[in-house]
Amino acid sequence: MESTDTDPTLYADNAELRVLAAAARTNGTLSPRLAELLYRIIDGFLFRFGVMIPESDREDFRQDAIMHLAERAIPRIFERGGNPFAYFTQAIKNFARDFRKDEQNRIAEAAEFARAAAENGNLSHVDRPELYRPAAKTRPRKRAKRNARKTGVPQRCR
Repeated sequence: MESTDTDPTLYADNAELRVLAAAARTNGTLSPRLAELLYRIIDGFLFRFGVMIPESDREDFRQDAIMHLAERAIPRIFERGGNPFAYFTQAIKNFARDFRKDEQNRIAEAAEFARAAAENGNLSHVDRPELYRPAAKTRPRKRAKRNARKTGVPQRCR
């Protein structure tokens, strides 16, 4: 039986990844091949650490992770140098942690809304807009920027 650690569909070639990421950084677009390699890295992460992300949220996670990598990781990939495969993998791990926290916040807010609705006999968020808030995604970024200003170290990819 072949080991899953050598499964070529879950890995990306570092040299090719570096060239494609440099091109994406220069022209500001994600090539189909780079997107395929990033999906491979994401799928590898989900294969190994998929218990972090519920089955019902995996497709959302994949799409959000690609957007995250395109917006935040690719523009900063060469600031730290090194291994692009490891860089993207770590960026996805950090993104998964934040994605999970956001999902837990949304679940807690939905439970609070349901509890308040049951108490008041009202199932509409229009009457109580304070119970219906989209999950804030800016807090970790603000914290990272604040820490970067204090220490003088550029903010890490998340």
